[in-house]
Amino acid sequence: MIVRARSSSADYRASAEIRNDARAVAKTGLDITPKDLRDWFNNEMMRLGVSESYINAFCGRIPRSVLQRNYVSYNPKKLEEIYDKANLSIFS
Repeated sequence: MIVRARSSSADYRASAEIRNDARAVAKTGLDITPKDLRDWFNNEMMRLGVSESYINAFCGRIPRSVLQRNYVSYNPKKLEEIYDKANLSIFS
């Protein structure tokens, strides 16, 4: 009798991501993953001189230091100003 190990949910999610990526590439002709977009966004914002604490806020990361939590303004208007000033465009 052969006993097979059950697939983990991580294995299932990974295979689902591969299928979804393949569909997206077929549909758009672009081989770009969400990670590629996050990396590009982070690098461009850093290149433009945006503070790392604001980049983390854009990416949904929680500030860890007391200074960032208490003394950096993360209000939506401020984030919108920073984003608009960066004037990013993926396709030029």
